[in-house]
Amino acid sequence: MITEINVRFVAFMSVLAQAGANLPLDYLEANLDPGAFATAYKHYTFEDDLIFLRDVDARPIVMKESELLKREVHDA
Repeated sequence: MITEINVRFVAFMSVLAQAGANLPLDYLEANLDPGAFATAYKHYTFEDDLIFLRDVDARPIVMKESELLKREVHDA
């Protein structure tokens, strides 16, 4: 039996939002105005070759995998 669901948005969520899947916004809209929220299943898709990079002490990055080796170390 499920007794509760805890929603916790972690740092990686900002990367998903940057790529187009803004789950925290969906959650807020569903809770603040449930009548206006589209409850139909939403399947988020991302561009081909897109990767998500995140480190503990660095800003998350969304980029094309094909650009990964071309990027300079000092770019950020």
